[in-house]
Amino acid sequence: SVACARNASGDSEASAVAEHKLASSQGQAAVRCRNMSIRRGSQHPLLLGLSNIPGAGWGAFAYNEIDKGSFVVEYVGELVSQREADRRGRVYDRRASSYLFNLNTTQVVDACPKGNMSRFLNHSDSANCETRIMTVRGNQHICIYTKTKIKSGQELFFDYLYDKDERSRFGIQPQEASDSSD
Repeated sequence: SVACARNASGDSEASAVAEHKLASSQGQAAVRCRNMSIRRGSQHPLLLGLSNIPGAGWGAFAYNEIDKGSFVVEYVGELVSQREADRRGRVYDRRASSYLFNLNTTQVVDACPKGNMSRFLNHSDSANCETRIMTVRGNQHICIYTKTKIKSGQELFFDYLYDKDERSRFGIQPQEASDSSD
């Protein structure tokens, strides 16, 4: 059986399964379930380098060209309670470096101690990637997808969705995503 994801709004992808079965029964090409990349751990290779955002430190860059709408990488780390994340956040704020990402109202992913390359995607108001919370086999995952076609060597960004106070606290000014392939 094929297990398909639900997006953050809870929309089922059961229609994709039905289309897959119908296409298979008619000898046509099957429709792929969008969560297969997540289940298999199929991620695009990323490179680490100095970010094009002044003062941001490291950034994540595409190794190969990536098509628009493609799954890039899962944001992974230690799963902690909101209370523990608040405690860690105070410590991270003193270091001016935090990799906390709210998964839902009670759980947070902390990529600081156990993260992957996804933790190096920096913020941009003109992000070329977006995050989606996907449910796969009953577990929630933070998935990063491209919003545009990405060139090889281009830096990847997503919008951290900080409010005005957070933007001020972290010194984030409105800016454009830089394209390192220029």
